[in-house]
Amino acid sequence: MTTRPALPPLYVRNPEYVGDAPFKDDLFNRSALAETLTGYIDRTKDGCVMGIDAPWGEGKSWFGRNWRAKLNAEGYKTIYLDAFERDYTDDPFTILTAEILDAVSEGASRPVEKRFLTASLKLGKALLPAAAKITINAIGKTFLGAQDITGDVAEMVKKLDEEAADVAEKYIAARLAESEAEKKSVVGFRTALTDFAAAQAKPVVFFIDELDRCRPDFAVRVVERVKHFFDVPNLVFVLLLNRDQLRRAIEGVYGHGFDADAYLGKFIHLFLALPKSTSIDSDKSNATSVYASHVAKRYRFENSVALDNFVYAFGQLSAAFDMSLRDVEKAFTLLALAGVSESAAHLAWPIVVKLKYPDVFRGLLAGDRASHQKAIDLLQKIDPGDNNCSIRDYFLAIHTQRVKGREELPETLKQALTNFAPRITFHGDVLRFLMKRIDIALMD
Repeated sequence: MTTRPALPPLYVRNPEYVGDAPFKDDLFNRSALAETLTGYIDRTKDGCVMGIDAPWGEGKSWFGRNWRAKLNAEGYKTIYLDAFERDYTDDPFTILTAEILDAVSEGASRPVEKRFLTASLKLGKALLPAAAKITINAIGKTFLGAQDITGDVAEMVKKLDEEAADVAEKYIAARLAESEAEKKSVVGFRTALTDFAAAQAKPVVFFIDELDRCRPDFAVRVVERVKHFFDVPNLVFVLLLNRDQLRRAIEGVYGHGFDADAYLGKFIHLFLALPKSTSIDSDKSNATSVYASHVAKRYRFENSVALDNFVYAFGQLSAAFDMSLRDVEKAFTLLALAGVSESAAHLAWPIVVKLKYPDVFRGLLAGDRASHQKAIDLLQKIDPGDNNCSIRDYFLAIHTQRVKGREELPETLKQALTNFAPRITFHGDVLRFLMKRIDIALMD
């Protein structure tokens, strides 16, 4: 019986966010950033809302969870909320409050904890009419007497209602009573939360992740709730987000043309970008190249010159086109699909196009001349400097030949076609052959 050779997996799940210790396998020295930010936290005794900004797939969650673990080890109370997992709710107030209660109740005295819980219940009840009053009480009852409103609000409505002459006045009376109750509840809640946070020896750090993936209305409401109700001394919020995406969410809620940046500036005190070097150099200064080598090991590819050549070529191209770390992981799924052969380095450009410019990829498969021109334009933007970028030259020759014909190629590109051609036995359309290797729908 023939034994099949062991093949690398097609998909390797990300390892746990936090390894044996915080910032284990820290490829990009982000522990240094965490150390700096911890120093900021110690200087924000009056509370702070901090935004850590990076595009999707750049390791915000990894950074946040490892920083949290580091803070825990140093004696800070921390809270971590994946907002995307909870955006099915209408109002995030109860979620934020419950997370705080769950995380720090052991460190607070029982009376302080009880006062905070009581204040939370009162404010939560006062906030209900804005979102759920019509659902809880029938519309007619809301207008005609508010029989189902409970607690202090109902008592105030009853007193005011005795003097009301008609339905409109009764409605206004109810709204006035609710407004007064809400104001008192907000003051009481912030006072209780202030006492609650002050009971902690160090600032409480509340991480909110995946905010930019939430429903726009929920994402905006989280930011607003944090500012209006939770902005108290000794409580620091760290929002892990894509600022551009959150900006679009705000515009989606308040309308196109709304100044989302000015709006965010009112709610978030400090924005910091999660750094990533994207030099075309294939060394430790190139984040995507470093990460590519790391992911290759996770996929358990057999060490070979062909694999090294792919990592080198892909590292250059992915840096030039500012691909995310998540894109790097997807690239190795495609490489595992294609298999590592002597032509592995030549798969780097088709993989970059498929992941970053899918419309161009489809156009190239269809033989669209305009897509070949777009590919030329993309490749011409790469400035290799003093670095050897033979893959760029080879594919620039391939695409230029399709647009202008071989006779019109400059001598340097003719040489690139000969000198850097993949070592494969194949007659016909080399580009299509390479593209088919990374697209399962096209495999023979």
